[in-house]
Amino acid sequence: MNQYRTFTVIMTVSVFLSACAPASLTTQAPEADADADADADTDRVVMPSVGKTPASTPLLDTKPMTFQTLSVCATKISHLKKEATQFKAEGVQFAKRKIDIDLKNQTLNVERAAINTKQSKQVEAFNRRLKQAQFDTKQFNSSVHAFNTRLSRLHSRSDAVNTSCAQRTFKHADILRLPPNLRMAIESSSETMDIPLLEENAATQQ
Repeated sequence: MNQYRTFTVIMTVSVFLSACAPASLTTQAPEADADADADADTDRVVMPSVGKTPASTPLLDTKPMTFQTLSVCATKISHLKKEATQFKAEGVQFAKRKIDIDLKNQTLNVERAAINTKQSKQVEAFNRRLKQAQFDTKQFNSSVHAFNTRLSRLHSRSDAVNTSCAQRTFKHADILRLPPNLRMAIESSSETMDIPLLEENAATQQ
């Protein structure tokens, strides 16, 4: 009878120990996973917005972009910034042209007051200059409108890139794999994208 009881106690303790063993192992697994997640987060970088205006509804991600997706975003950003540089240069030229047109128009207004309307040759010469100035002004305003149309399309494409790429994360190691020009497109300042539309019909013939 005593042997039976002793055997039962031994079996009970053995079962109890075997049931507890897995529990001690499972408590260590989450710590390992947490360390892995922490290491992954330190390698993640947030993609900046293109220009000062951030994406209104950026995509949310739980995982960093793949290298292929990062390459696509970097290529789009690179193209946008190259076009923006060209638009800025055009804007400078428009500003110079407007100054020239305004000066000519102001000169014509002064000449108009001094014209002797009884002298037909003076009147004809003035009218020729006036018609040319009116034509130049109309051409300038038409060019400004075309410029603004193209620039608006660039702004729309910039917004689209912000929506699909900005605020998403990527691995820092992946950006080091990109070609230098694409890496620079991401890392360089985005202020070049903040190009305002030109004022239309700003040049007027009085």
